[in-house]
Amino acid sequence: MKVIHVRNVHQALPQALRLIDEEGVRRGSRNGAVRLIEPGPVVTVYERPWERVIFWPVRDANPALHLYESLWMLAGRQDLEPLLRYTKQFAEYSDDGQILQGAYGYRWRRTFGQDQLRVIIRRLTNYPNDRRCVLQVWDSDYDLDRETKDAPCNVTATFQRRSNGQLDMTVLCRSNDLVWGAYGANAVHWSMLLSYMAHEIGCTEGRYVQVSVNWHIYEEWYQKLLDMPRSSSVQSDDGLRSIDPYSLELVQPTIFNNIVVRADHVYSNSNVPIDEWIGRILEDADGFPGVNFVDAPLWVRVYRDVLRAHRDWRMYDSSVRFTRPLATLQPYLGTDWGLAMSEWLQRRYDKWRWRNED
Repeated sequence: MKVIHVRNVHQALPQALRLIDEEGVRRGSRNGAVRLIEPGPVVTVYERPWERVIFWPVRDANPALHLYESLWMLAGRQDLEPLLRYTKQFAEYSDDGQILQGAYGYRWRRTFGQDQLRVIIRRLTNYPNDRRCVLQVWDSDYDLDRETKDAPCNVTATFQRRSNGQLDMTVLCRSNDLVWGAYGANAVHWSMLLSYMAHEIGCTEGRYVQVSVNWHIYEEWYQKLLDMPRSSSVQSDDGLRSIDPYSLELVQPTIFNNIVVRADHVYSNSNVPIDEWIGRILEDADGFPGVNFVDAPLWVRVYRDVLRAHRDWRMYDSSVRFTRPLATLQPYLGTDWGLAMSEWLQRRYDKWRWRNED
C-alpha cells in the first residue's frame, strides 16, 4: 500500500505522477494501455480538502464542469442533458440517453429509499461519536452482475467526527483514474460533499481520505503529464515546496457559509438553506429566468458567476465569448474558482487570438 499525504489536490497530482513514474507497471485495459501501482491500494490523504481546485495549465481542468457536476450531485440529480453543456462525453456513460444510472448524488439521496445525507447529518449532530455513518453508493442488485455503462467507481464512504469535533470522510474507490477521477472530478465532488456535511452538522472539516484499489493512469495522459513532477516544485531552504496558489496565499478557498456582506458593510446570516441556494444556482445555470440572488452569500455569487461565465463562453461569438465572461469573473480573481475559471478562459482566448491574427 502506498500513501500520498498532501495539503490539497493541486499538490497531489504531481506527487501521484512521480509515484507512478517511479513504481508503476504497464498493463492493458478495455480502454487502452494504463500504468498502475501493484499491488494496491493507493491512499491519498488531504489535510485541507476545501482547497479543491486544480490550477495546472497542462491539465487544463474545466472548473465549470467540476463545479456544476458537484452541485448537481448535491441536489440528488441524475438527468443527463444539462451535463452535456460541459462535455459531450457524459453521453458515453448513459444506458438510455436520458439519465446516468450511477449518478452519485441520486444514490446518496434517493436510490435506497431515504436521503442518506440527511440521516447522517442528524446522527452526527445528535451523536458525535457515531461510527455507523456509512454512505452507500454501490447497489449490488443493479451493479454487481449487469452490463451497464455507468457502474459507480466510488462505492462507499464513511463519516466520523474526531474528539475535537472535526468531520473526517473516507471514500473507497474500486477503480480510480488519476487524471479524470482521483485528482480531477473525485477530489472536487467528494470534498464538496464533505464541506456540505460539515456545514449542515455545524462543525469544521477534517481530513478527506481516498482509498483507491485500482489506481491508474492512461498511457496518453502519462506521456502528456510526464514533466509535471519536475516543474511543480521549487528548491527552498527546507527542501522542495510545491508551487501552489493556496500555499502562496494567491487565492482563498470558496467555502459554504451563510455570511452576507451588504453594501453598507453590515454582516448578516442568510436565512436561505444551503439546499435552496444550490437549487437556485442550478436553475440559473440551466437557463431559468428571474432566479432570486438577493443577499446571496459570497460562495453563491462565485459559483453562479463561474457557471454564467461558462454559459457566455458557449453562447457568444468572436472575442465577446472571451471578454464578456472574463469581465464577469473579474471581482472573483481572489477566489479559487474565480481565478481557475478565468485562467481556463484566458488560455482559450490566447489561442483564439493567435489563430485570428492578421
